[in-house]
Amino acid sequence: MSPTPSAPELGGHIAMYSTHHQSTLSHRQVPANCADKMTEHGRSENTLSTTKGPTDKSTDAFADVTIHFLVSQALAVCISSALLILVVCIGLLSRLVTYVPRSFSRPPRPCPSWDDPKRWKHEALVKSPQYYARNCGFDIIDEQVETKDGYFLRVHHVVCLKQDDELSKIGRGFPILIVHGLFQSSGSFITSEERSIAFWFAQRGYDVYLGNNRGIFDMGHRYYSRYSPAFWDHDVEDLALYDIPALIDYVRHQTGYDKIAYIGHSQGNAIAFLALSKWHYPELGNKLSYFCALAPALICGPLAKRFPLNKLRLLDNKTWKFLFGTLDFTPLMKFSYDWTPATPYAALGYQMFAYLFEWNDTHWLQRRKPKMFRFTPQPVSSRVMFWWAGKGGFTTRGHILDPMLQWYDENFPPLSLYGGGSDHLVLSGPVLEHFNNYEPHVRLIREMIIPGAEHCDHYWAADAVEWCFYDILGTCAWERLTDRQR
Repeated sequence: MSPTPSAPELGGHIAMYSTHHQSTLSHRQVPANCADKMTEHGRSENTLSTTKGPTDKSTDAFADVTIHFLVSQALAVCISSALLILVVCIGLLSRLVTYVPRSFSRPPRPCPSWDDPKRWKHEALVKSPQYYARNCGFDIIDEQVETKDGYFLRVHHVVCLKQDDELSKIGRGFPILIVHGLFQSSGSFITSEERSIAFWFAQRGYDVYLGNNRGIFDMGHRYYSRYSPAFWDHDVEDLALYDIPALIDYVRHQTGYDKIAYIGHSQGNAIAFLALSKWHYPELGNKLSYFCALAPALICGPLAKRFPLNKLRLLDNKTWKFLFGTLDFTPLMKFSYDWTPATPYAALGYQMFAYLFEWNDTHWLQRRKPKMFRFTPQPVSSRVMFWWAGKGGFTTRGHILDPMLQWYDENFPPLSLYGGGSDHLVLSGPVLEHFNNYEPHVRLIREMIIPGAEHCDHYWAADAVEWCFYDILGTCAWERLTDRQR
């Protein structure tokens, strides 16, 4: 086991992983207002703030910065849109060459015995989580959380309208917070009808909350407009330091529980892993009775070495801002999401993501695809994408935290880890190796790498219930009971 690094060593490693921050802001050192935060982080470059001095000079400076920002952002939108269209065209051509011939030789997929396609034949394709919930005997309540740095987050509280007394005894109202991955939202967890992970656990008596990161579902900020560079001036570490603690504390407060269960997919567990590390907010672990990581985004897979990710990781921060701007990443995606009809958008969106992340739909119900992409992609900041894919980011380093160091202390909650054998975006095997070799304080209660499973199959696969829901149910319930005994 590796010894705990010295203070100078820790400082070096923190600086290494804080790609954009000159210093790491702890959860307990949040400034009184967002203007102070911007100053402390040295993020005033694109805030359109005026300089001190005579009024006329300040006005001129403001106008100059505004014009410069508008021109540079407009140019970035044009460039990023052209790049996106190019990638989509390449992806469609690639899929046409490789996938279409295979589809003719592939045997027809059997319909699961539990599926009734006629029941869903006339279901509308909408962007309303409530609509899909009510079609399955549930409801979703829109709730709101404010982070300590002023962002409003959408929380979806799942309510079971047709409670089964016997099934409800399993969870007995224990709270579960589920958080989505990159480009996704809480809507990803409610499009598989009654077999959606959110509804499946709610039906078994758990009090399910679906968390969303900042900017999702058009949520705003206490001070900044969504059109302001300041609104989008955040990266993955900010999600870890602010969004995750805010969501966890909100669910604890709403339910009255000191500890809750946490399920995160991809980025949804990456930001939790970051938050719980010794360099960020380790005490947060005392608020969790159970942590389930679906497709853990800790160590990068081979896709980082392939086009276009291998090109993106060559871009430094200045070049990245020139190509993608300082607001949301590739605004054309949001425009297409808002205005393209659901069915062609789903078909196009799936093909693009399938090309980028090497998805295939082997384990999905085909009829569900259009509504899966009613909530994908969601906007993310350009800085978040740079943190993941830019020079010095996740795809460059190959990991979120140094795998040769110990990340966690005794506060870390019991952990279950579910990976996919066909997930080429992130790797689960090296993560398990790290926990076994370097993390004496992490109690890994379950580890499962499902053969053939892809990055999103843990909740989108037709057989996700059998693959991992029952397993998660067992480990979560056990930890809840044993925690009470302790």
